[in-house]
Amino acid sequence: MKYYVRNKKSNKTQLLFHGTGGSYRDLISIAEYIDPSSNYIAFEGNELEEGMRRFFKRHAIGKFDIPNLELNTTELDKDIKDIKQMNEFKDTNFVAMGFSNGANILESLFQMYPDSLKNFMLLSPVYVRKDLKFKDLTGLNILIVTSYNDPYTTKKDLELLINDLKDANANVDLYLHDAGHRLTEGALNYAKDWYFRNI
Repeated sequence: MKYYVRNKKSNKTQLLFHGTGGSYRDLISIAEYIDPSSNYIAFEGNELEEGMRRFFKRHAIGKFDIPNLELNTTELDKDIKDIKQMNEFKDTNFVAMGFSNGANILESLFQMYPDSLKNFMLLSPVYVRKDLKFKDLTGLNILIVTSYNDPYTTKKDLELLINDLKDANANVDLYLHDAGHRLTEGALNYAKDWYFRNI
């Protein structure tokens, strides 16, 4: 998986994951807003859907290609392990932030590899794999920023995701807004506060 590194010699590093049709540049301005002094590593999805970049394939909206999701999640876990071995990042604190499809690949990451990272910011996620039980997520800090009127999910599925994460012992924080599948200024301010409380 391609990724782009900005090393500011900080002990904090944000890992960034764009939404469908985006690029590695999309979340850089948000990362700079949250913590302008942090390093960041911006990932770019491998898959193309009618010219739009994604982190895993889907057959249609809401119908995901699970084998492809697993393949890309395994590749991402390997990339993160490699990044952690780089000299400039060996002693850093990581937080992964993803929007939409980027949030969903992160959800898959801690579902399949719960020891990969400890801090996650999921912006407008969907509960992709309700069939796969979470392992013990003790020690994971997860912020979910979402809306009950997001057209890509439902209130029922969002509540199920939150409850399943809590049942797996994750530390879950929730910020709700009414802007659908978008981000608000209030959401970004809340994410910034959460970041400095946890990272």
